[in-house]
Amino acid sequence: MAKNGALLLISFAAMLLSGSQMIFNTYIVLFAYEFLEIGLISAGLLLVIAEVGGSFGRIIWGLVSDRLFDSKRIVIILIISIMVAGMGLLFAFLPAGISFWAMTPLTFVFGFCVSGFNGIWMNAATELVPFRQSGIATGFSLTIGAVGVMFAPPVFGHLVDTTGAYTWGWLFVAMMMGVVMTLLLGAMRFVKGRG
Repeated sequence: MAKNGALLLISFAAMLLSGSQMIFNTYIVLFAYEFLEIGLISAGLLLVIAEVGGSFGRIIWGLVSDRLFDSKRIVIILIISIMVAGMGLLFAFLPAGISFWAMTPLTFVFGFCVSGFNGIWMNAATELVPFRQSGIATGFSLTIGAVGVMFAPPVFGHLVDTTGAYTWGWLFVAMMMGVVMTLLLGAMRFVKGRG
């Protein structure tokens, strides 16, 4: 599997997307409560809204991929990573004291993207290998993707603790998406080279 350049690049991109997903789900409540000064119960509801957004995202991104982009999975993951980068930048510069109601759609959209990419990623991984290798491709890609879940949240937390602000944590998410975009463009070149 490691010799399949496109699969390797998709897997490393998914590692950073998975890390961003875990950051968002881990820190949205703390960010809302500590920085935005939203009440604890309402901050907890933002996590629910993020998860609902992600659930819808998995379905909608699949439909968009199948119906509008002729099943070009990498293009959809690229669009998602651009949107996650935009949300990371937006969250980095949100003013303290923004209301729960203003945060509701922002949180939904962030969750829709950062937690909605998984199905597209798995489809991309299996479509980059022969049918009989789809199981090992999935396991290989998931294993690499899981590394992001382990390293990204502590880095985010360290940035917040070191700077005393969430700004650099959210900028870290946006920067990771810059790397993701580069990896995905490389994967697209591999796929194009095959065809």
